[in-house]
Amino acid sequence: MREAAREMGVNAVAVDCIVLYNTGLLRAWPCLGYMQLWYDGIIPICEADAYSMVPILIGKYLLGRNGFVVNVGMDSETGEFIYHHCYAPTNPHGGDKPETSYIITTAHLGSKHASIHVKLPTNEKVTVVGFNPEERQLYIHVSHASMNEYRAEACSTKLVAKGNVEKVVGSWRRRSGWHRVVLYGDNGKELKEFAALLGLTIIDENGEGSLASVGDKELPGNVY
Repeated sequence: MREAAREMGVNAVAVDCIVLYNTGLLRAWPCLGYMQLWYDGIIPICEADAYSMVPILIGKYLLGRNGFVVNVGMDSETGEFIYHHCYAPTNPHGGDKPETSYIITTAHLGSKHASIHVKLPTNEKVTVVGFNPEERQLYIHVSHASMNEYRAEACSTKLVAKGNVEKVVGSWRRRSGWHRVVLYGDNGKELKEFAALLGLTIIDENGEGSLASVGDKELPGNVY
């Protein structure tokens, strides 16, 4: 991946790993290589998700953060989000040295090999971003990373965070992204300023009120 990126003169790589692996065209999962690419100056994006690539690039070049793709689980009884995938950077704050440890493990009850459980930093805020390019919208919510969960079910890296789950559930829209992107820090102010410069709409899923309107459309959350 590194040599291909350098040969093509690009600074990001997005591999459609699930499709390529399941069809036999890819013989190994790219998770370990993705972790290394951050130290080689190349930005990796899981599952060839071009929508998630945009928040990851924003995070790197605007905020200096190394973002990563996640699925989002929500538990309204405990008020917890579970951000899970089979890889995360070991330098999520954007430094040039590892800041956390990891375990090479299986995932999905042992059916997926060479996945990564990263012990991500906790006791700090994270901003979670989704992108809808057709409607030029960035969806964001902020939560507080509380713990890492290591278990065989689902993806191997699981960051658990506390937040207002019920409000985010009420603001969630299908077109806000197949995945979401986790960026360390409370970056709402910077993202709103960036969106204003590019003419993007920010949907703040933590916002008060159940609906906000833009033009003739009603959208959940607070709109900026």
